Amino acid sequence: MLNEKMGKIGEAKRLRAEALTDTEKILPQTLHEIFEEGKKNGWEEKTISNVCIVQSGGTPSKTIPEYWDSNDIPWLRSESCRDKKVESAQLFISKKGFENSSAKLLKPRTTLIALVGATIGKTGFTTFESTTNQNIAGLYPLDELVLLPEYLFIVAQNLYLKFTNLGSGKFKMANLAFVKSLPILIPPLAEQQKIVAELDALSEKVRTLRDLQTTQLADLKSLEKAYLREAFQSEDVIE
Repeated sequence: MLNEKMGKIGEAKRLRAEALTDTEKILPQTLHEIFEEGKKNGWEEKTISNVCIVQSGGTPSKTIPEYWDSNDIPWLRSESCRDKKVESAQLFISKKGFENSSAKLLKPRTTLIALVGATIGKTGFTTFESTTNQNIAGLYPLDELVLLPEYLFIVAQNLYLKFTNLGSGKFKMANLAFVKSLPILIPPLAEQQKIVAELDALSEKVRTLRDLQTTQLADLKSLEKAYLREAFQSEDVIE
């Protein structure tokens, strides 16, 4: 009986895990389709350096407590780059720390791109004025009548493979020159607004579906543990 129950739970877990994997592919596949269609429609292609301000950040000395002893300025690390809006900061630096480092003050609606390690190529979109460490590039349009910040965030996510394909080793690193050299497609402003609206709606649906599938998978794992625990306790009683 236990083997039958565990088999059914195992199969259900497999199906939920596959569904979750498929869900994670929805947005990347949609982005790919949008930009492939854009190429066919003759959207203009420009390098990031031609349409964006590109800056990296800096880290105030951690041996000087007064650089970190206030909540003056949000300071973000690569962990903030999760291909979604950045709603809060875990760390802050003081005004003095900011003035004595290479950190840059970034506007709200800045697109972040992680430059090194496991998060390389991952993005974030700030909702508040902030600074970052040196392992993040901050991108903001030179002219919002040419390039919407929200569209820039979307198009930046489509650059992920260009970062992960850098080098042959496990540890990968990009620099600002590389970021600036990357080409992006820029449709007319009205088309950018349409894409942003459609992707926002799709992202919300994907988030809801992903949360549901994640919860279902967690429930199945809990049920599996409960059955195993019950089985072991039964064996103890018999002995």
